[in-house]
Amino acid sequence: MNNLLSRLPLLLVLPFAAASSGCIANYSHTDISSVSSNDLPSQVTAFRIAVTQGSIVTAHIAPFNNDEKPMVGDVQSSDPTMLTVVHAYGDKNYAFLGLKPGKTQVMFLADGVVVATIQSEVTAQAPQ
Repeated sequence: MNNLLSRLPLLLVLPFAAASSGCIANYSHTDISSVSSNDLPSQVTAFRIAVTQGSIVTAHIAPFNNDEKPMVGDVQSSDPTMLTVVHAYGDKNYAFLGLKPGKTQVMFLADGVVVATIQSEVTAQAPQ
């Protein structure tokens, strides 16, 4: 027990020393690009996702750390019965499928940690 107590200050300092020396890279930002478009209104930004019911919109969504190196990313919908998010062809490409009208949230993850939660909406198609 005394041996553990004597190492306790070192165990508490090591994580801070590693972080201050740059050994641990933290999340910096998420790039969103290559947003597909179709005849139905849609939008994918870092602040809002809007998809028309029955529509599919794709986007390249890639998180980066503060060293500008890519991180392992993922995108998830809090209500997949309204807005489903699936991996599309290619690395860090996602498809958003509008299933039923309503509002929900989409989470962006970097290395398994939620780094952003944004509002999303599926709008009804205009009658034709």
